[in-house]
Amino acid sequence: MNKQTTNIVVLIAIAVIFIGAFFMFSYKGKTAKIAELSDKIGQLDKKLQEAEENKQKLQLLKREIEDLKLALKYAREKLPSEEEITLLLDNINKLGTIESNISITSFKPLNKITREIYYEKPYSMKIFGSFHQIATFFNKIGNLNRIINIDKLSISPSKGNFEAVSLELKTYIYNDPSVTGGKSGSNRGTR
Repeated sequence: MNKQTTNIVVLIAIAVIFIGAFFMFSYKGKTAKIAELSDKIGQLDKKLQEAEENKQKLQLLKREIEDLKLALKYAREKLPSEEEITLLLDNINKLGTIESNISITSFKPLNKITREIYYEKPYSMKIFGSFHQIATFFNKIGNLNRIINIDKLSISPSKGNFEAVSLELKTYIYNDPSVTGGKSGSNRGTR
C-alpha cells in the first residue's frame, strides 16, 4: 500500500468515525426525543378528545338545566310556595264578576290543612248567576296557571234562570323548607 492509499483509508476511517459519532450523539438522541414527543402528542390528543367529549356533555347539561329551570318556573306557577291571597282574590273577582258576569256574595278563607309536601288552603264561597255564567266561571278557574279545585259544590235554584251556589275552592301551596324554616308538615292533616 502506498502512502496515498493509506491516507485515503485513514481519511475514510476518520469520516466513518465522525459519521458514527454524529449518528450516535446527534441523530440517535434526536430519535429518542422524537419518540418521547410523539408519546406526549398522543397523550395530549387523548386529553383533547376527552375535553371535547366533556364539552359536549357540559352543553347537554346546560340545556338540561335550562329545561329544568323552565319546568320549575311552570311548577311554581301551578304550586306556589306562598299563599298569594291578594292575587288569588283579584283573579277570582276578575274571572267571576267581570268575565263570567256572576255575583260573588261571600268569599271566606278557611283553616289551612298541612300535608306532607304541600298545604291545602280552602276558601268558602257563595256565588249567584245563571247556569251558563257559573259554568263559564268554573271553566275560567280551571284554566288558571295555579292549581285550584272546586269542592263541596251545592246548587240551589233561585229566581228565574239563576242559581245560588255554595262551594269550597281549594288552593295548594308548596311546603318549601327554605320558606318555612325547614319544618315540613308537623300538623299533618289537621285543620
